[in-house]
Amino acid sequence: MQLGAALGVAVLGSLLAGTYRGEVTDSGVAAGLPDTALDAAGDSLGGALAVARELPGEAGEAFAEVARSAFVSGMAPSMFTVAAAVAAAAAVAAVGIVVSVLLFPKGKAGDAGPAKLPEQSDAPAVTEPDPRLHA
Repeated sequence: MQLGAALGVAVLGSLLAGTYRGEVTDSGVAAGLPDTALDAAGDSLGGALAVARELPGEAGEAFAEVARSAFVSGMAPSMFTVAAAVAAAAAVAAVGIVVSVLLFPKGKAGDAGPAKLPEQSDAPAVTEPDPRLHA
């Protein structure tokens, strides 16, 4: 389960980061930035907002808005991937339930009838101890 969680975080994080980086670096606002600032902005939203604070006036505000928008846009492929995985898991579970109901209808899974309680046993009641046990 931990492996699945780690892989899920890695895959979803890669989808989000790839979309985010592409939108930030390809935006018109980022065109005049030096490579070091563009690398910092593409690494994380925090880095992009730090770069935006260093830009003058409207350019900084515009770059911050582009970075925020790119981050939210990066969530879409990640969430669609999660939704597809959940739908696939639900389909597998539903198929499993249908197959188990069809293969093992009620009362047909090796059931020999209702279980008898000890007082309903067909064996004769033992009234005296067996002499072979005390020899």
